[in-house]
Amino acid sequence: MGNMQAMDMADAINKKWIDLGTALHWHLRYNHYPPLPVALIETAKTAIERANEGDFDSQIELPQDISFRGRSKMSVYDAVEYMRLNTYVNHQV
Repeated sequence: MGNMQAMDMADAINKKWIDLGTALHWHLRYNHYPPLPVALIETAKTAIERANEGDFDSQIELPQDISFRGRSKMSVYDAVEYMRLNTYVNHQV
C-alpha cells in the first residue's frame, strides 16, 4: 500500500499539484514505520537529484544528530533504498 501512495504522490508532483518537499514530508512521516525525521527532506532531495543523474555512488552528508550505520554520510544508493525513494527516481535502482 505504501508504494501505491508514493506513486500517487509522484504523479501529483508531475501534475504540479504539490511540490517535491511536500511529497517527501508526507512520504518520510507516513510511509515509514517508525517515521523518518523530516530533517531528511533535503537529504532525500539530494539523493533523488543525484540518482536522476545516474550518480548512485557519491556520499551525502546527513543532518546533524542523524547517522546511518554509525556514519554521518550515506551513499545515494543507500539513501534511495533506505528512504524508499525509487518512486521519485527516473533511473532504475
